[in-house]
Amino acid sequence: AYGMMDTNADTVHSNDWDAATNQVNETLEQKLPRAFMEEEHERAKLIANQEMDELIQLGSGWGCLENIRREANGEKAMCGPSMNFSPESLSEDEKAWADVLTSGAYTHSSKLPATPLIEDPWLSKLEDADKNHEGWYQLGVMYYAEERHDDAKSAWEQSIALQSNPFALRCLAILAIIDKDYETALKHYEEAHKQINDVCLTCEYAKAAIDNKDFQLALSIIETSPLSSGRLLMYKGYALLGLNEYEQVEAIFNDGQTHTITDLREGEGGFDALWHAMHKQRMMQHANTDVFDDDMFHELISSHPVPQRYSYQMSPMLSPSERKELGLK
Repeated sequence: AYGMMDTNADTVHSNDWDAATNQVNETLEQKLPRAFMEEEHERAKLIANQEMDELIQLGSGWGCLENIRREANGEKAMCGPSMNFSPESLSEDEKAWADVLTSGAYTHSSKLPATPLIEDPWLSKLEDADKNHEGWYQLGVMYYAEERHDDAKSAWEQSIALQSNPFALRCLAILAIIDKDYETALKHYEEAHKQINDVCLTCEYAKAAIDNKDFQLALSIIETSPLSSGRLLMYKGYALLGLNEYEQVEAIFNDGQTHTITDLREGEGGFDALWHAMHKQRMMQHANTDVFDDDMFHELISSHPVPQRYSYQMSPMLSPSERKELGLK
């Protein structure tokens, strides 16, 4: 059972562990006796796999696909008659993979590829199947998931050889970035960017240019794009910062809006990191030094606090000496 419990707060928050747990156990037994819960559990087991009287909701098409795969391999279905994974539930994505089993070929071809599968049983199936350009892209994704980068690269190159497509090009760009080959990555991103108008791809393209210190290219990518997002605006800030356009970076923070990065990853800096980077760079240039020391760090923290609407930091910032002690860059 899971839920709120109303019991003696002084006891459960005391330093006496035995008293606290006994209090919780006693209250739980009063509200939900163990005997009652065990009876309910046994009753549930009896009806869990009964054939349904009324269909309320079809199971997922992916469940149906898994049962199709299991049947083809002579394996037991993953559930009994209590759940209905009917072929009616198959979407175009699942049908693309079902065809690999029934026809021995991956033939799905659409503006967007089918959702990838990376499970082991499907890898050998797709390797043995006839494949169009999307099938080779899917095989590359499978290899990449297994960290077989050379095989993934070959698969994506074969995909492009059959038909140039932004998805395989983007994947090749990512492999090039892993190898620190930004020139190749930017070429792949440029070609992919010509083929599809996608904000995530535009962000990756701009970020690669920034990481390669080609700030003018990054700014051009962003300013010529008809798309917009909080992340793209943040990258515009970094591109402008790389060009020492401090007033334009400050304008991002002074436009009266609160910009949101909807896909911010855990541990990743947002506009707070841009704010710190702007003031850090300005301080180092003013001091004519390439070294950001502890004195500068403390001045940054005290004199240039992050605007409250962007201050989501969950732990204190570390000084350069503290980062060095912890082995951080």
